Amino acid sequence: MKLLSILPKTSASLRITLLVLGLIVAGCAPAPIEQVPELPPPPEDQTSETTEQPAQEDAQLEEPVATVPEPQPEERQVTTFGLQNEEQVIPLDDPWKLVEQAISLPAERALGLQIRAVEEFLNQNRVEAAVATLEALSMIPVSPDDRVQVEILRGRILLAQGDAESALRQLKRIYLGSVLSQPIRLGYLETLVKAYEANGQGLDATAVIIELHDLSEGEARPIWQKQVIEKIRTLNPLDRSFLAEQSTHDNTPGWISLAETLDFGKPEFLYTDFMDWRKFYPDHPANLDVLTLVQEPYDQTEYGQIALLLPLTSDVGSAAQAFHDGFMDATTRYQSDSQPDIVLYDIGNSASLSRIYYRAAIDDGANLIIGPLGREATNALLNGFTGEIDTLMITDIPDETRLPRLFAFSLSPEEEAKLVAEKAWDDGHRQATVFKAASQWGDRVASAFIKHWESIGGVSVKSEPFQTGQVDYSTTIQNFLGIDRSIQRRKNLEAYLDRRLKFTPRRNEDMDFIFLASNFAQARIVVPQLRFFQAHNLPVYATSYVYSGIPSPELDGDLNEVIFPDMRWMLQGIEVYRRMKAEQELAEISINEELPTDPSNGESGQSELDQQPETETVDQEVADTETDTADEPADPDSTVLAAAENEDTGRSDSLAGNLAPYRNTGLDRIYALGLQSYLLAPRLNALRNDPTIEYSGPAMTVSLSENGEVIRQPVWLVFREGLPELKKSLSGK
Repeated sequence: MKLLSILPKTSASLRITLLVLGLIVAGCAPAPIEQVPELPPPPEDQTSETTEQPAQEDAQLEEPVATVPEPQPEERQVTTFGLQNEEQVIPLDDPWKLVEQAISLPAERALGLQIRAVEEFLNQNRVEAAVATLEALSMIPVSPDDRVQVEILRGRILLAQGDAESALRQLKRIYLGSVLSQPIRLGYLETLVKAYEANGQGLDATAVIIELHDLSEGEARPIWQKQVIEKIRTLNPLDRSFLAEQSTHDNTPGWISLAETLDFGKPEFLYTDFMDWRKFYPDHPANLDVLTLVQEPYDQTEYGQIALLLPLTSDVGSAAQAFHDGFMDATTRYQSDSQPDIVLYDIGNSASLSRIYYRAAIDDGANLIIGPLGREATNALLNGFTGEIDTLMITDIPDETRLPRLFAFSLSPEEEAKLVAEKAWDDGHRQATVFKAASQWGDRVASAFIKHWESIGGVSVKSEPFQTGQVDYSTTIQNFLGIDRSIQRRKNLEAYLDRRLKFTPRRNEDMDFIFLASNFAQARIVVPQLRFFQAHNLPVYATSYVYSGIPSPELDGDLNEVIFPDMRWMLQGIEVYRRMKAEQELAEISINEELPTDPSNGESGQSELDQQPETETVDQEVADTETDTADEPADPDSTVLAAAENEDTGRSDSLAGNLAPYRNTGLDRIYALGLQSYLLAPRLNALRNDPTIEYSGPAMTVSLSENGEVIRQPVWLVFREGLPELKKSLSGK
């Protein structure tokens, strides 16, 4: 042991020489320690005395120099076992300690430490030490698996020395045939990827990365999935074709197709693009959730306890329950290693109590509060709000409100009106007319649109209200479109000429489009009358309130070509409805073919089921709510909640399973808002620090403004055959 004690004080070259000699002796000795002449084993009765003496001497020598090393809580370590199977923990800050420990162990146990030492030398870019240690291993008999590891390390050393060509030749000579160890195989492939990349052979590197993905498990798999996509996206079309033809992996065509989907897609279409891709590759291992998460280049905030402040026992209790269900379903569907505790506080009908419950949540240990839900409760909380902890309010907040720990997330119709203004401008329109419901809600939405429209350079030609609760709007619409003036001109001309004229009334020609500020029930009455009075060639834009959330082609047929923004989540329900209708039609055809003719009514194969289509019940629910939703409440957030309350409030688990309990109901948007809020929570601070970052969740794509307000990036839908579908742009997207 005298030899080892002086090693730290020797030069690097001498240390290498001495350790190589020690490794050779240790590797050649079948029974180390006992048969090393320089280190005879002490008698048992002297073992304690002999081993303790050097320690005492060292202690006496070092006593004058009282240095305290800095703590290293994340120190990398390796655990080994000595001659008596005593566990020893060796830090990896200096790989020489591994080599020193290896000398005192039997050869078959020392080899693993020596290989690990070479790896650590390479990780620390200490190539000279890695070469010397590895050369010592060449003189020791090793197993086939260990021999493969040694050859892989030779390739790594060549890469570290900058000889990429030799490294690749070295790695290609390695045969893995009998190697069953998964870590060795993965280590070989990882080194091979680096060698291919160093030689500029991106195509070959991509093929190996695909193999790495298929072999990896657990947390490593999403990392390799990200690298597969990124590597394929760097390949040119010709190389992608070669990869598809030459790869031996069945999943390669799917990876290439997915990469191309992302190349031509946009973040707001991530879900729909992925679902379209999934139809062609149903068994492919690519995962949407993983794909979204691993592409986020920012840290997420871990919250130990999240408090929900919701008015469950209130007039909007069903909507609050839908938000809660969406939030809690997300905790189950999107589990993580750091799952927070969720504590629910029912704030009831009294908005003023929100401050009391907020304080209670902080006292109970919450480090993130989500809620309250609605403008009135939020205003009560904002009065004197200090922002002790991160808070995500489910409403919009005034633009001048800027607190570092305050965030806001809502489905505000005013914000949607601003998005419509930008969309209409991007579509090439410059002169807008506004037709709004005569209510506080209609005034606010129209005002938000006009203000933003004019701020970006648009011209507001006219803004006209219409009274809610009516059926015939002919007089109002003729005045709005200028038809009444056209008719008056005809009358004046006929009086002047004293004869009747063939005449087609014309609307004003200074209108590019119409912004309709109304809900779905009012739009179903107003839009067909607008088109009847010569506005059939004017594009109509609206907010998402124009769609009830319930697919109803019979009732929404007159809304064809109306354009509106909505969350991506709603497309799932529409797709489910289309699929169910198609299956129902096939079933009805089958029934009609099987049923015999009924002589009593002279009809052939018509059953009671055929006489009552499936959509009648759903559509009737919408019809029953038209009069209820004619007048909106003053609070725009209450509008969302109250409109949802007036819709179907039951969980429709039969539609698509437990992961979409509110699908195709009036509460589906609120449920999706809860779902997205849970996933958005740990990303709030990162998104606020960089407004250019977008998070594409399952419900929608969002970013954050500087004042902490969540900015929704909607998909743009248009009614076709009474059902919303994605609006195609000039580029086809």
